[in-house]
Amino acid sequence: METRTGRRDWPLAIIVLAALGFIVLSMWWMSENFGAMFAMAVAGSLVGALLVSWGVVMNHASTKGTLENAADFNRSLALTEKARQMTYREGAKGEREAFNARAKLVTIDEKRIDQIAQQRARLLAGPTQAEQQPDNRWMMEDDFEDETVDARWYE
Repeated sequence: METRTGRRDWPLAIIVLAALGFIVLSMWWMSENFGAMFAMAVAGSLVGALLVSWGVVMNHASTKGTLENAADFNRSLALTEKARQMTYREGAKGEREAFNARAKLVTIDEKRIDQIAQQRARLLAGPTQAEQQPDNRWMMEDDFEDETVDARWYE
């Protein structure tokens, strides 16, 4: 028997042939000493034990594959959830920035509305006493020569 690498697997073939020879010799010995029925019961029990062992090995392989797939699925799910949370965090940052920008705009609008209201209130209230006082910087000296004439204002 040759494998893909080109070497011969004689030790494996010898082990398999030795195992089969042992089984044949032991069955012949049991049938001679205990009867054919007993030998068949032992052979059936051995075959059943081998089938159960084979089933256990196959179940172990199947369970191992299933658990590895479940672990891969959970790993992928965790990565997806991590990406989703990062997306939510970035969305929250964007919403916070938009809220702050809106709040600044509203504050600026409110200040401007308040300034306009204050200007209108001053205009409606009329000039104050300080505004009614004459400002001598704009008067000329000849305005004071005649006391009966009001001073003229030049702008």
